[in-house]
Amino acid sequence: YNPWRFDTPRNDSMQFVPKDADILFSTDLDEVLLKEWSKEVRLNWKENTTKGVYLFSWNHLEDGSPGKLYWYDKIHNWDYTWKFPVHESLHYTKKNKKEVITQISSRILLHHYPDETKSRSNYLNLTKLRVEENPADVYSKIYHLHELFVSGMYQQCIDYGSSIIDYVWRDPNIETDLLFVPDIWRHLGDSYGQLENLVVAEYWYKMGISVFPKFRECYVGLIYVLLLQGRFIDAKEYVEKMFQQTERFYSWLERETSWGFLPYHLAALTYLENGNIHLAKDYALLSKTLAPDNKQVEEDYKTCLAIYENRQNLKTEMMKQDVEYTTKKEEVN
Repeated sequence: YNPWRFDTPRNDSMQFVPKDADILFSTDLDEVLLKEWSKEVRLNWKENTTKGVYLFSWNHLEDGSPGKLYWYDKIHNWDYTWKFPVHESLHYTKKNKKEVITQISSRILLHHYPDETKSRSNYLNLTKLRVEENPADVYSKIYHLHELFVSGMYQQCIDYGSSIIDYVWRDPNIETDLLFVPDIWRHLGDSYGQLENLVVAEYWYKMGISVFPKFRECYVGLIYVLLLQGRFIDAKEYVEKMFQQTERFYSWLERETSWGFLPYHLAALTYLENGNIHLAKDYALLSKTLAPDNKQVEEDYKTCLAIYENRQNLKTEMMKQDVEYTTKKEEVN
């Protein structure tokens, strides 16, 4: 295929599927399904189902457990075609027949093991092409924004994100993914942070939180920026809000680190700086458990533990002195 695009070979591959097949399931060579997945599909596929939804682990944490985890939809019948040069998706082709999407089972989990050595230099051009071919598609704009950031093009990410925010706000289908707007502002905050403009980064993180306070990504970025500025009391306020208000949506817009060790690591540092050593130690232990091979997390845990043990020893010594003083006082009396 020259030039390369992802939708064309996926459509071509459907020609090799026997025509008496009722259900098609598209997977890649770097993806592995849990055992007995076909049994779950057969049990949950309804007579009028046209497409199925299941869980997809895009990558994995240090301990091998799922990292970036979200809902995926590449199980389908013959009523679909693949569209878009990159981040291709299924598009329903039957105008006189209702599309029926069924959640197959949370027990179907497709594991992705990406080749970290493979270059993704072509993705930026492909996301740009996708925007050019589909200028009204919000997903295309969000994908391109992500690729600009991943490519380290932070000023371009800021410029592009700023240019699409009004369009995304006005999109009549914005309710299909309420995380689009805070995701844009998260990327603006991240990009300004990379450019060491922490004041503006803080502004965009707070904008994201104000629009959708359940989205954890903006809290993680904001707490990090506040810690860098030495504003430990403010950081503590947002650590508490993060754990109280956020929830996981299993969306592709969520980063695995935001639901892994990172929030607990930031909480440990925050409470350490605020003098709450007990909470700092507890959060540091949680962080260490989730990222056992992370050297920085290990060092921070040792720091919290050492301070905690020193304070406990000091407390024990003071109690011992109080007992001795009371005993001597009683003997005098």
